[in-house]
Amino acid sequence: MVNVAVIPARGGSKSIKLKNIKLFCNKPLLVWSIEACLNSGVFDEVWVSTDHKDIAQVAEANGARVHWRSEESGRDEASTESVMVDFCNAHGEWDVLACVQATSPLTQAQHFVDAMRAFQRNTAADSLVTVTRQHRFRWTDAAISAPLNYDPVHRPRRQEWNGELHENGAFYFVTREAWAASPCRVGKTPTVFEMPSFTAYEIDEPYDWLILESIMQRLHDRVLGGSGGGVGGVGGVGVGGGDGGGGVGNDDAAAAVCAGTVGAACAAACCGVAAIGVARMASTGAPAFSLPTTPALTTPLTAAAMSVPRRSRSPRTWSSRPMLTRAGSSGVQSL
Repeated sequence: MVNVAVIPARGGSKSIKLKNIKLFCNKPLLVWSIEACLNSGVFDEVWVSTDHKDIAQVAEANGARVHWRSEESGRDEASTESVMVDFCNAHGEWDVLACVQATSPLTQAQHFVDAMRAFQRNTAADSLVTVTRQHRFRWTDAAISAPLNYDPVHRPRRQEWNGELHENGAFYFVTREAWAASPCRVGKTPTVFEMPSFTAYEIDEPYDWLILESIMQRLHDRVLGGSGGGVGGVGGVGVGGGDGGGGVGNDDAAAAVCAGTVGAACAAACCGVAAIGVARMASTGAPAFSLPTTPALTTPLTAAAMSVPRRSRSPRTWSSRPMLTRAGSSGVQSL
């Protein structure tokens, strides 16, 4: 079975200019997704679909192959499906195609491993969608509103409600048969792969960049003993403990990052930390935010598998790269 990953990365991003190669924690944003795909060992080929020479250079320098997309699929109004169609017209030799979003840099190699394993076990599924579990109370958009998913008279406590699954856009799998029947990343019989709640964030706006960089840097600083520059250059934006009165969308973010990505040192250093600070966020004019933690995600972590082989540009050559991991219910997850 041939598994191929394609990462759409055009040069015309609007809210953040050339965001796909803007440095995110000291690496071009795109590189986090490329490395996760390569390190997973799941994919026979990893491609970047782009229309920009600088993005192409970054992709090739980090082990990905480059598909030069058509002018039509690089326009502002072009859909992800049109990008996938453009790619498939040129590269049709695959059994499972993964569409991976460069704007989800917290997607880890182990997420691909676990998702592909689950997808292969579920023989009835023709596609896979990544989701996160959220505990948000939804309302209708009307002059007189009404709740959509709960009864205000019997407002559930978090522990009494399993929440809802929301598509997070991190990546998608689709089989050749499903794609041939209808060129859509989601087929007729999809399954879902639940990811840690912190992966609900995507980088679309400067706000998102600050939040995600802060989470990743703080975790690295505390696990690796850094003082603020180990991963990136963002200081001040904090992740605080708290509780959301109306349900929490990206709930348990700080602890969930630990649960999905870091080793034993993080249990004490990160999960118990509240309110690291919001000075940087305040300086941008953005409102302060609070990301709560829960005991369920502060269970003991292990430091197993602290390194995994990383595929270099030559498929026969491997090099060792330090990885931060946790043995969880879905296997070892790495950062």
